[in-house]
Amino acid sequence: MAHYILTVHKKPQINRLQEKDLEQIFDAPVDDHTIIRQDNFSILCWGDPACRDKDRLIIGDVLAGQHKAYWGRSWLALDHLNSTVKANTDVLGLFPVWLKRGGDTIQVATSRQTLYELSQDEKLDDTSMRMLVAFGQLFGECTLWQNIRCLSGRTRLTINAFADIELESTHSPVLYNSQTRFEDALEAFVEAVRIAFSQGTAPLVSLSGGLDSRLILSAAIALGKKPETLTYGHPESGDYQIAHALAQQAGLKLFTGQSSIDPTQYQNIQRVAQLGAGEVPLHHAHSVLDRKLLSLTSGRTLLTGTGAETTRAFYYDRGFPGYSLFGQGVIARDQLMGKARSYIQQEFAKSATPFFEYAPQFKQAMMAELNNRIDEHIDYFSTPAMFLDNFYVQNRVARFVANGQQMLDAHYLRCHPFLNQDALYHMAHLPVRFKLSSTFHRKAIEILAPKLASIRWDKTDKPLSKGLPLSYRYPALASRLGVNRWGKQTAPLFSYASLSDNVSATQLESSLDQMQCHLNIKEEHDLQHIRNHLPTLGYSAVWAHFRKLGAPSSSSRKHAGQESEL
Repeated sequence: MAHYILTVHKKPQINRLQEKDLEQIFDAPVDDHTIIRQDNFSILCWGDPACRDKDRLIIGDVLAGQHKAYWGRSWLALDHLNSTVKANTDVLGLFPVWLKRGGDTIQVATSRQTLYELSQDEKLDDTSMRMLVAFGQLFGECTLWQNIRCLSGRTRLTINAFADIELESTHSPVLYNSQTRFEDALEAFVEAVRIAFSQGTAPLVSLSGGLDSRLILSAAIALGKKPETLTYGHPESGDYQIAHALAQQAGLKLFTGQSSIDPTQYQNIQRVAQLGAGEVPLHHAHSVLDRKLLSLTSGRTLLTGTGAETTRAFYYDRGFPGYSLFGQGVIARDQLMGKARSYIQQEFAKSATPFFEYAPQFKQAMMAELNNRIDEHIDYFSTPAMFLDNFYVQNRVARFVANGQQMLDAHYLRCHPFLNQDALYHMAHLPVRFKLSSTFHRKAIEILAPKLASIRWDKTDKPLSKGLPLSYRYPALASRLGVNRWGKQTAPLFSYASLSDNVSATQLESSLDQMQCHLNIKEEHDLQHIRNHLPTLGYSAVWAHFRKLGAPSSSSRKHAGQESEL
């Protein structure tokens, strides 16, 4: 990964743009970026190591004056002769470019870790803070910081010799109105895993109790690979136990870390704040909490399941009889599109409702912003299924899932087989019947590595090969009938029960102040109610490390009791 900050000075001067303006902030334990200096150009390429072979094409195109987006790799080019800068984010926005404007300089950052450096003197944006707490993510180019933008996928940046900025974005969907076959999707995915192993540095497979990592491991075994693996979490957690069983069944080395970790300890929260630059809450940072595990495995390529839910969960695991109609483009399309739209709203409402309970004045504007984002491509797709999947890839993956993955860039090269261009196309465009109840994953694992199908699944706590009873196939229907069985049946990775005690009243109220929500806190029991909302606590704990929240206002300070400082 490339950890660079480019500083462009606005004041005109001779030879204004110099090589020293592109500064490497720190050396990661492993790196695969390409940087060349040729024909008065400095060109930097970075991203998924499985797509590294595109760097030669990128460099050739830039030198020829062609500037565009590429799959899996972002790039930045300095033209020293003309004192101009060009940059382009990768197609999906998994490896963004962050742009900071303010004062006498323009700065560009190439990783979430350098974003942390970029944000040190910046003010938090209250609108973005509310979006993070309510929806768990940001949209478009918003960041936690007022003067910093996150350039989304397929965005081209130009900074000319006068320090004028031009941004050009492609807003078309990344998925299509197509349909593929199971056999082709399976072949494409196995090939994506093969490429990841061929391009990676001592590849590791991150294992959990879910199906995404199991499918990656199954493909690796089918290819004759014997990868080392890792897992994290409490030994009593289902993810840890299932990962151990998978590695044992396959005869693979499994790296584990500390047997007991308190994620609410000061040093853990500080690490999450720095690696996530304030946009990843404590309870979504499982992969970086175990310092021992990081020290044992850093400096390698890590294969992750990022993007896999496009063809497995998010919408499809809550299916109902007749859900397969979502893949039809002619039967009651308009009505089904409305249903698909409400599905997305329901997903975000799960976390937003508790926030709106203590900050109702923001609900209308925030839901309007969400609906605008949902409706962006609704008329493009002939089927509700493709509309749902495209929204997930372009919004949920790019600004939620990838946020957590970008934290890993300080320790690993991250590789995403599910988001390989060919694999994503063939898997995302499968008929809906292969997406319901994780059918593609379950069937593929049984074909590629039958022994791994004998290991239990965390969603059912039964062997994967046993199939699914009716209540698991249609969880939404089962829930209406009073049978609630879907979801993880095992112990969690980490416990955050003590977080409420470790976030002080001052820290919580400072977050509420900055979000302009403190006026809603009328009584002490209001504050206690908010302490039950994990997203508010998870973000407040992280934001306290930025020292930009200030002291709580007098109207909210009166509710502060005894404090337990982090």
